[in-house]
Amino acid sequence: MSLTRTNAFYLICWLPAVFSYDHINRIRRNPESNLLTLHSNQENKVHFWLLSRNNEEPIISQVTDEKLFGGSYKSGQTILLMPGYQNDPNKYGFVNTTATAYLEAFDSMVIAVFWDDSFKNYTQARAPVRDVALVLAQFLKRMESEESLSIESLVVAGYGMGAHIAGIAGRLLNGRISTMLGLDPMNPLFVPGSSDVLDKHSAKFVQVIHTSVSAEGIIEPLGHVDFYPNSGFPSQPGCGSYPDYTWTICSHNRSYIFYSETFKRPTSFVGTKCSSYDKFLDGLCDGNAKAYMGYETSIRARGIFYLQTRSSSPYGLGDNNVDTGKTQKRNKHHPDAESVTSSEEERVHFHLLTRKNKGSPIVSNVSDCQLFNGAYDPSKPTVLLIPGYLMAPNNATFVDKMVNAHLTVSDVSLIAIFWDVALEDYRVSSSKTYDVAVVVAQFIDRMVNEESMDLRSVTLIGHSSGAQIGGTAGRLIKGSMANVIGLDPARPLFMAGAENVIDRHSGDFVQIIHTGGTVLALLDVLGHVDFYVNSGLPPQPGCESVDYLLPISPFSCSCSHLMRVVDLYAESIGNPCAFPATKCSRYEDYTSGRCEGHRTAFMGYKTKRSTRGTFYLQTKASSPYGLGTDCDESTV
Repeated sequence: MSLTRTNAFYLICWLPAVFSYDHINRIRRNPESNLLTLHSNQENKVHFWLLSRNNEEPIISQVTDEKLFGGSYKSGQTILLMPGYQNDPNKYGFVNTTATAYLEAFDSMVIAVFWDDSFKNYTQARAPVRDVALVLAQFLKRMESEESLSIESLVVAGYGMGAHIAGIAGRLLNGRISTMLGLDPMNPLFVPGSSDVLDKHSAKFVQVIHTSVSAEGIIEPLGHVDFYPNSGFPSQPGCGSYPDYTWTICSHNRSYIFYSETFKRPTSFVGTKCSSYDKFLDGLCDGNAKAYMGYETSIRARGIFYLQTRSSSPYGLGDNNVDTGKTQKRNKHHPDAESVTSSEEERVHFHLLTRKNKGSPIVSNVSDCQLFNGAYDPSKPTVLLIPGYLMAPNNATFVDKMVNAHLTVSDVSLIAIFWDVALEDYRVSSSKTYDVAVVVAQFIDRMVNEESMDLRSVTLIGHSSGAQIGGTAGRLIKGSMANVIGLDPARPLFMAGAENVIDRHSGDFVQIIHTGGTVLALLDVLGHVDFYVNSGLPPQPGCESVDYLLPISPFSCSCSHLMRVVDLYAESIGNPCAFPATKCSRYEDYTSGRCEGHRTAFMGYKTKRSTRGTFYLQTKASSPYGLGTDCDESTV
């Protein structure tokens, strides 16, 4: 799958390191065999509301009730709605929108599920999802045996975090649920393929609608069929004018709004099977299979489908899109670095720092007649530094730490690269990373041609979105840089494999260090060698109280993502043996000792360029962080 748009931001990052799910793990092989005998700590916190045209007020039950819904449930066509994080039953949202639309279209039963912990902060709501799913599965099992609910004909729609809860419950019921809708399944702190994420085994037919991928929503395909309206990325049409970070929430909500529209207009959203959104826009998939998204999707539909919508209700474009096969064309963009004139040309600034002028950098732009007025010394190794979002020359901790650490141990030329758009709204900032990379590539080519810079002695270090810029620039230059280091490459609205994301083709040797994965950073393997520090997930040791911030904040994970990875690399410059790591396929295997005896490597400044694969390591909670000892550099 190739999605090539970029941008957005999200959330928190603290999650308790260990969950006790032994009671659920015991029933994986034959889940239903003893489902009702298990105890969940959520059984008194999950509430089931029965809604129909006949009852003005919901009838509410819990799984522990002697008689569910007091006998008011009437078997027949039923949809179950599983909301996600902070879905208040008394406010207009997923349940109210979807239930209202459903009951207007069908005289049937709606069961809505509310769980108390969803109103806590995000990470505390995330923690008990398996226990909530167990309660849901037990409820459905009782409804089947006591109230004649047909699980084999049941439709379940889960929104956000609720999509994963529904998915887990579906697997506990051996995948017997007829149809399951995953409405923009939640992204932060959920890893595709793990046991607490929706997948195609959750029901006989699983359809997923993605509307805020890489922000609130997971980008990866999870179902038998996955629909990506308007590419699946925020902002969805009509959401762009929302302030702050609510534009991603608006896009997230579009998933259930689109779905609700299909109850009365089942042919309003037509998807085209295609390998990428770009190809879809260019009309290269016009002759491919079509499928209706939403309530009337064919259970035979398989694969990835793209479509476009309007910016206001009614959102669906209808059958006309099928008849004509026409899509809105886009302009080709992103030519190679040599031929392009970037809109960011005058907004990217290059600061030359050496031991002689550490406090007074020489500043150049790529359009200058002579770069750095001839002050660059090509006989010294060169280190390029690219900071990420919100980093300016007077507020660039990453640059300051890198400069101090490098100049303490060696006489090198450091070039810090500041990009003005980094200080703008994240949507704008991340959408311009390719254009910034073009300018960086043009600068590197000029330095090689005019100032005799030797790419064999160049190291580029990029942090967060700066890692994506550096990686992209590395592929655009005429030659290849010796070393490219990605420090926790940014995730929100970046997808591994896209044209603006770092990968092993960004340099001769590409090293990635992961500390804030699944939230603000990509967890994917991206380089020739990838180091996963303390699993690569937040919170890093010592970061628990700092990472545990407000639910929506641009400074969430400020410790694990913004600070810790920088400190680790800086420490490795002074002590190349500080961070010994072990090659291993999984962190769990590493911590259990199953990888003892495997190849080891030192992470950071002096990593051997022949190192390949995935390595894990642990650190201390305070400086010095490394568990390794001082060593002779020649032994590294």
